[in-house]
Amino acid sequence: MALIAGMSKGPPFGDALGHSQSWILTAVDIEESVVHEELARSATRNEREASALLAMVLDDVPVGVGFIDRDLRVRLINEELARITRSTVE
Repeated sequence: MALIAGMSKGPPFGDALGHSQSWILTAVDIEESVVHEELARSATRNEREASALLAMVLDDVPVGVGFIDRDLRVRLINEELARITRSTVE
């Protein structure tokens, strides 16, 4: 469990003679936030690795390859497809 703790900024609770009896301490469980941050970092790392692998495959494959989105817009083409269609790789 991951916790963030903080102490009260007010004066301590004391007895009739002014001796400190207790302090107020607050703690917040941040485990869920820590887990979500790690998942986001992992997803970003996986996306970068997948993009690098895709770039290597597209650069080395001896055929024209391209990707379009659902609106039929060209999103990615390799050098061979660019040569075949007389377009450019962006």
